[in-house]
Amino acid sequence: MNAFFHMMMAVLGASTGCSCTPAYVTGNRTASITGSSSGITMNSGSMSELLDGTTTDNSGFWPSGMSSSSYMQFDFGSGASVKITEVKVYQGPTATNWGTWKWQGSNDGSSWTDLTSAFTFAGAGDTTDTSLSGNTVGYRYYRLQAVSPTAGPASTWIDEIEFKQCTC
Repeated sequence: MNAFFHMMMAVLGASTGCSCTPAYVTGNRTASITGSSSGITMNSGSMSELLDGTTTDNSGFWPSGMSSSSYMQFDFGSGASVKITEVKVYQGPTATNWGTWKWQGSNDGSSWTDLTSAFTFAGAGDTTDTSLSGNTVGYRYYRLQAVSPTAGPASTWIDEIEFKQCTC
C-alpha cells in the first residue's frame, strides 16, 4: 500500500493491516530513524546512540528524572509505514527495570494509538520486548510512553534498541 493511502486512512481515523513479515534491522540506523525524548533527564549519551549499531560500548542513553509524561519517540521518516512486532534492548548487566511503559503508534506525530497495555520495560542485561507481537498496523512514529516509570540508578543505561520491523 502506498504512503498516500496510509496518510488518508490516518486522516480518516482508520487503521490498515500490514501483511509484511518483520525481521530485525541492525547496524547504524540513524539515517533512517530519528530518536527523540521528552521528560527524561539525560545523564549521558543521546537518543541517536540508541540507533547507531553499537550494542556494547556503554555510551548509550542514561536516563533519570522520569514521570508519567516522559517518552522516547522513534520517527521512521516522511511517508514511512513500518510495522514493529518486537524490540531488542541492549543494556548494562546491572541495570534495573524502568517501571511500567506502553507502546503507542502514530502517523502524524500528534494523535497516538495505544498498541500495548502497560508492561515492565527492560531489566538487567539484554532483553527482548514482545509486547508488540500482536501489532498488525504500520505507523510512521512509535512512542514508548511512560505509565509509572522508575528513575533507576546510574547503572540503568541503554546501549542500543533494535526493532523487528517491516515496511508496509
